[in-house]
Amino acid sequence: MIRGPILRVVASVTFPFSALLTLYFLVSGHNNPGGGFIAGVLMSGAIALQFIAHGPEGVPGFLKIPYERIVALGLVIAIIAATAPLAAGYPFLTSFHATLDVPVLGAKMEFALAQLFDFGIFLLVAGGVMTAVLALSQDEAEERPPATRKSPPSPSSPMMGEEGSVEDETESIAASESEQTESVETGVSVEGEK
Repeated sequence: MIRGPILRVVASVTFPFSALLTLYFLVSGHNNPGGGFIAGVLMSGAIALQFIAHGPEGVPGFLKIPYERIVALGLVIAIIAATAPLAAGYPFLTSFHATLDVPVLGAKMEFALAQLFDFGIFLLVAGGVMTAVLALSQDEAEERPPATRKSPPSPSSPMMGEEGSVEDETESIAASESEQTESVETGVSVEGEK
């Protein structure tokens, strides 16, 4: 796959904005549109774009993480947040609210159990999508037979293609057609002379 400089620049420039938008959807999602699922899809799209633009070897180090473990961690967090109310005698997925005083900022922050659940869903979705994307790209690279893999063009070939490629077949067909045309023209001229 050819990775051009425009794709690399666009992927690098858009990543911080995607991460910021992901954080907004994750934090405000339990009260407004958004939430853990949308944030996870957006984040996995931004990470996948980095893998497409830079390739697996050129991706920044902080994105080379075991996404299978992220899926497991997200599932554990979501299950704990969903079942914690059962221990207190409340129904499944009941959300508790708490207000925290932050003296350094001079403000009060609200915390809801739904935010913890959203964070678990975020990790589950982002990790799951990235695990699937990376597994599919790896399987595709391994299953592709060597003949169909694209190699760099050979400078010695006239059409800059591989042997047996479509260009060579087109050349051989055109050559055989021109030979047939020449033989027909020669036959016509010989018959005209007789």
